[in-house]
Amino acid sequence: MSESDSNKKLLGDLLVEKGLIGTDQLQRALADQRQNGGRLGYCLVRLGLLSAETLIEFFKENESAGHVLEDAAVRQQAAGAVPRSLALYYKIAPIKLEGNLLTVALAEVPHPQLVRMLAEITGLRMDALIQSEQQIRALIDSSYRLPIDPGLEFSSFDDNAFVIADSRKGIKALTSGQLKNETHVGERFRSMIAEAIKEKFREILIKPEADQAVVYFKKETLKQSEFALTSAQQDDITFLLFRLAKMNLLQQKKAQNGRFIVKVNDRRIQMVVSNTPTIYGTRFLLEMFDEKILKHSFDELLKPFPEVRNHIEDFLTVAGKGILIITGPDGSGRTHFLYSLLSRAKEIYRNIHMLEISIRYPLTEIHQNEVSADEMERSLEEYLYQPPELLAIASLKTVRAAELSFLMAARIPVVVILSSFDAYKAVEWLCTHNLKSPLKAGLLHTIISPRKIPRVCPHCSVPYESGMKDFVSTQKLPAGQLKMNQGCDFCRNQEDLPSEIFFECFRINEEAIQWILKDHSAAHLRSSARSAGRNILYDLVIRDAFSDHLDMLAIAKLQAAL
Repeated sequence: MSESDSNKKLLGDLLVEKGLIGTDQLQRALADQRQNGGRLGYCLVRLGLLSAETLIEFFKENESAGHVLEDAAVRQQAAGAVPRSLALYYKIAPIKLEGNLLTVALAEVPHPQLVRMLAEITGLRMDALIQSEQQIRALIDSSYRLPIDPGLEFSSFDDNAFVIADSRKGIKALTSGQLKNETHVGERFRSMIAEAIKEKFREILIKPEADQAVVYFKKETLKQSEFALTSAQQDDITFLLFRLAKMNLLQQKKAQNGRFIVKVNDRRIQMVVSNTPTIYGTRFLLEMFDEKILKHSFDELLKPFPEVRNHIEDFLTVAGKGILIITGPDGSGRTHFLYSLLSRAKEIYRNIHMLEISIRYPLTEIHQNEVSADEMERSLEEYLYQPPELLAIASLKTVRAAELSFLMAARIPVVVILSSFDAYKAVEWLCTHNLKSPLKAGLLHTIISPRKIPRVCPHCSVPYESGMKDFVSTQKLPAGQLKMNQGCDFCRNQEDLPSEIFFECFRINEEAIQWILKDHSAAHLRSSARSAGRNILYDLVIRDAFSDHLDMLAIAKLQAAL
């Protein structure tokens, strides 16, 4: 709830009575209200005298001090005064437009001049009040309506659906040449998906640029399609995709995952949606997901790395307990590899549970639970009393979560994602945070670090001379032509530059435990592993670089860690 005009004095008195503000602070807020407008609660928050969270909690306990919201028709009329993209970005819900006075609700006050800026943009006087983010989201959903489209099917409990073709309902996709500028968002989106399905593309990339959004299709590499979106159309597509994929409209500044069903007559296709914020707007990757591909991906990825495959098989079929860590920086392929690994684990275990901060792919026969980073520790504690046969965690963010994972690993196999530069940095992190004892006890089975290395660009690559002699001498490899990418338009514009994936594998056996007990620094562990004949990530990658097709600038980052 939020405050009403008729209860300003009561609200102020109640806040003072509760000890949430002092009398001087109340007088200061009232003076600001007389000068700048807005509800009293908003003024208190804007001045930093009271937090929005505290005020919202106060309204929950004191409903008589609250504001009764207008009905949907009134709010939809008010929504015409505030651009939807602006409302979503600043978490603003238009409430009522009366003459030249616009009442708006805010979940937070990111900077003190926000309302003044809104007044300048809209040309209206502002009356601001505070609401919870959950309420703001519900208000925006009902205030800004999607265009009416017979193919939109929303569900409260199951995945939403979008119909591409249905002969019984008379729904049919237009070709790109039949689309007109005024064609509404549903028809345009339907045509994009239909074209991708027709040409057997598995991915659709909607990439915003300065004055438009470009649409790409992908099989092995990206191909620019005939579809392009104006800024207004991109705004419509963004709103549609967030609603369809059940992602949080008010969290567009954060990467999210969601999904919906595509219907083509009697055929149903799972569409997985990933969004990434950019300076030009939200970038969307849509994947036509088939779970069978994950198992195929697991087999294909590890075909060149039989040692990695053997350690995973030992962990899944022989060990019976312990932790297998998948590590690497963002973009290394660690999440996709986890899903691929679980496709193999399903063939061995029946009761698999997974804790995910954001569910990317829906997996059959696996209990997937989406929890926030703040809820992860509590969720792990609950599993201590009734563990599954295998637990997967994506991902570990805190020391306490790591401790709980090791407690679980004393009884069952646990597979986790841990963000780190490579396998050796992951061990260093664990030991630095007083987790050397479970390693000494043998609870850490293996650390696998996937890494994607871009291929040489056919347009801008040049010979790489720096450090070439050192590469040749240390690796005892024949001199070859190493190349690096300079960064041309092709490199910059191709969102998913062709790359090769490598797997570093650090098996924590008795030999490795002795290295850790002596010195757990990543540098010492890498040096010990190389001396013992183990392949570190750099050694694996540099050999292929001599085949004249990997970008040496990316490899230089691995060399710098040595």
